Amino acid sequence: MTDIFNKNVQEIRHPDRNDLEKVFRHSRFIADWLEKHPEYAAKALELAKKERNVDTILDDILTPDFHELDEDGLLRHLRATKMTEYTAIALKDLVYGADVKNITAHISSFASASLEAAYKYAYFRLSRELGRPQDAEGSRVGMTVIGLGKLGGWELNFSSDIDIMYVYGTEVGRTDNSGVKPSVENHVFFTRVAEKITHYIGTRTEDGIVFRVDLRLRPDGDRGAIALPIRSCEIYYESYGQGWERMMLLKARPVAGDKRTGAEFLRSVRPFVFRRSLDYKLLDELKNIKQKIDRREEIRGNRNVKLGYGGIREIEFVVQAFQILYYPKHPDIYHPSTLEGIDLLARFGQLEAETAERLKSEYRFLRKLEHMAQIENEKQTHVIPEDSETFPLYLERCGFDCIDKFNEEFSAATRFVHKVFSGIFRDHEGSDVSSLIFDKELNQEEVARIIQDKGIKDAVRCASIIKEILHGRKNTIRTPEEIRIIEMVLTRVLEHLPERTDPAGTLLNFEKLLSHPTTVYLLQDIITGAPAILDKLENIFSFSRYMSDQIISDRTLLDYIYDPKDPEFKSGFIRLDYHERTRKYTGDTEYIMEIARQRHKAYIFNAGYAFLNGTLNVIRTMKALTELAKGTIQFAVDTVYEQVTERYGKPLTADGRICDFLVVGMGKLGSYEMSFGSDLDIIFLYEENGRTDGKNSVTNMEFFTKVLQRTISFLSSYTTNGILYKIDTRLRPSGSSGTLVTSLPAFREYQLKEAMTWEKQALGRSSVVNTDSTLNDRFNEIKIQCLFSSPLAKEGIKEIKEMRARIEMEKGSPPEKNDIKAGYGGMLDIEFTVQMLQLLTGHEDESVRNPNTHDVMVHLKDKGFIKDRDYYALHDSYHFYRTLENVLRIYENTSTSRLPANEEVLGKAGMFFCFEKNPAECLSEKYAWVRKSVRAAYNRVFERYM
Repeated sequence: MTDIFNKNVQEIRHPDRNDLEKVFRHSRFIADWLEKHPEYAAKALELAKKERNVDTILDDILTPDFHELDEDGLLRHLRATKMTEYTAIALKDLVYGADVKNITAHISSFASASLEAAYKYAYFRLSRELGRPQDAEGSRVGMTVIGLGKLGGWELNFSSDIDIMYVYGTEVGRTDNSGVKPSVENHVFFTRVAEKITHYIGTRTEDGIVFRVDLRLRPDGDRGAIALPIRSCEIYYESYGQGWERMMLLKARPVAGDKRTGAEFLRSVRPFVFRRSLDYKLLDELKNIKQKIDRREEIRGNRNVKLGYGGIREIEFVVQAFQILYYPKHPDIYHPSTLEGIDLLARFGQLEAETAERLKSEYRFLRKLEHMAQIENEKQTHVIPEDSETFPLYLERCGFDCIDKFNEEFSAATRFVHKVFSGIFRDHEGSDVSSLIFDKELNQEEVARIIQDKGIKDAVRCASIIKEILHGRKNTIRTPEEIRIIEMVLTRVLEHLPERTDPAGTLLNFEKLLSHPTTVYLLQDIITGAPAILDKLENIFSFSRYMSDQIISDRTLLDYIYDPKDPEFKSGFIRLDYHERTRKYTGDTEYIMEIARQRHKAYIFNAGYAFLNGTLNVIRTMKALTELAKGTIQFAVDTVYEQVTERYGKPLTADGRICDFLVVGMGKLGSYEMSFGSDLDIIFLYEENGRTDGKNSVTNMEFFTKVLQRTISFLSSYTTNGILYKIDTRLRPSGSSGTLVTSLPAFREYQLKEAMTWEKQALGRSSVVNTDSTLNDRFNEIKIQCLFSSPLAKEGIKEIKEMRARIEMEKGSPPEKNDIKAGYGGMLDIEFTVQMLQLLTGHEDESVRNPNTHDVMVHLKDKGFIKDRDYYALHDSYHFYRTLENVLRIYENTSTSRLPANEEVLGKAGMFFCFEKNPAECLSEKYAWVRKSVRAAYNRVFERYM
């Protein structure tokens, strides 16, 4: 590098040019840049002596001809500005000894200025083309770029990605008519602005990149919209926000765009980030996250100054944990910057002054090590480079001339940081509940008062149940060891009870579970190996009476909590599993039915457990339940087919082949949208007419009618273990007046010549259950011929709309019935919209022929058949309705489709959506908002196509 420096320094006319030599030796990417562009060196030397902030950097970027640049010119301009600033920053760091706070602030200021320039450029160009966005009243609508992670904390490294999200005021409204092209909806405008900014900042040119842009922290991650209105963000975090997203939003900072919109966004998410009471649950979440990171770094076996033992992440966790924990008492304790945050923790007494100063010192030291690892090649690394070639230069950059001294300081720093980090969990483990609530010197009234002070409802009853749990049932005496285990269990359970709408009911379920001593020790084994499992068990006891009763009555299901099986079932596996478990009981139909029901309960429990604890989202849950149903049907058909064949012989076709058949799933079964407690809609088709070859020969129609009748009996008969499914066959040709089974040719004839529009809608949601049948492809060909040979006519669109209105009048009215499916703005609005568009466009686009409503909706949006605004209204509402439906159904394993009037059940459902204050009221309000949003989108789509 010295040769390059000697060659190029001659061209630099500046008194401080020799200061660049150290930069050349230690930073290859800056040296390479200056070798190609020595003309920027003089300015970098000037800037290195100045204080730089967003405004001064932006002034340099926004040259007089800035808006006249073409896009290629803009990219070159931003990249040149970056390298000039980075050369100045390197000089500050390597030569002039600036501290970490100054370095990170300079890099962050440049990132903010670059985003602001890109925003101004994109907004100027697009508003000139499409007009300026405005709301329904004609007021301007703003957009903000929210910085997250190190950008939000004003702590960027030399080679940091920038984590950002794009947020705008409201999607209600359009651009004005000042553009040269027709106006567009606000969402379309801001989506294009966001795409442009990402392109300008994140596109790699021959001279490199401005910043790698990471948008994965936005709501719904990669699947979410690139830009969202504030209200959608608020609803997302209220309904689906997770613990890590609370931590992420702690560092949220508006870094570009409209300041008022940025401030409004921060106000809207603050209730999600900061709870109104001390939030000890956060410590467990942080601990689990850090343990995963530690295990990952142990496997890699390197010294990671960010993620490793005693690294930067542990300091950040200390600050963020205290900020969230004590914000309810001290709102001024919060600051997105780590160093500022440490000062505030000391000011409010959460850290000793000496500890705070040492923590800040070690933070600066570790950040210095991180910077020096990245400055050489602009490589995003946090690992100390210890190979023989680069390590000596790295030590020199970090200010060390002796490896032993470096190792000594590094070890001392990480030990201290880890000691502080670990202390948080020791100080708060179990909180202060156990020492009081389980104190035998306190009477029940005093215990109830303590419980009430913790924010737990129905404190008197809860205190009584806790006493019963500790005492044990009649004729049993709790041993000291049992009491110790129970106190450990209840301590953790009590931490979460303030969040529960029915804490007494939750405790009562634990009382039933812990009534037997063997269960006490079993539970100890489970939570010792994986403490978080107890939280998931508590979720079940809080949200689902049906699953709670299952665990209490069959403690073997605890095995599914300790070692959950893969909940994303496949029908073939289910079918085979049933066969293997019943193989030795061939001929004993009653016993086979009982085994199938027991096994089915376990599968339902496994899926419900995954759903309630967030392992499986609602889309994947419905698909898993559908695969379970299909596998169960196939096993039932296999079992009864063999029995019917033994009596009547095998069904044959006219040419002597065995007559094949199809079981076709309709409704939720056909569209992979099965919910907990759903009935099965099926139709049964056979290949062609003929007779069986047995002594008691019957026609093929009679044979398959008997197969179907016995299958229905197998699935729907009540036994000591309940039923598998209720069966509905009314969607067969001619409905209840038609034959129970139909030949495939007759089915084709009916669908082509007699089927009404609503029957075509139903057929669109169908799928074959026994896909190993030779008739599978023929059925799909018939389906395509009947549904997609030509587009749906205007009369058909009108007929679908009229049918929807009739169903609403008959089943969903008045609106106070709150029918999630058939009522005003209900699920049928979404389904009928999708089905109409499917029948309208399926002739030209195969991707929309899918039976699944959600998947078709995504394809319709991708192909432009549905506008973004309507898509997001319908898509988000679909998720909400399906989640709500499954939460309500899993409560008692019923097939309800109505919002319950019962406040307790409604409150539990509201808690599942993370509405912590007045959950029943909040859920009702959201439901009212969703149904209006759905109906508005439904009307817009139908009006557009009619």
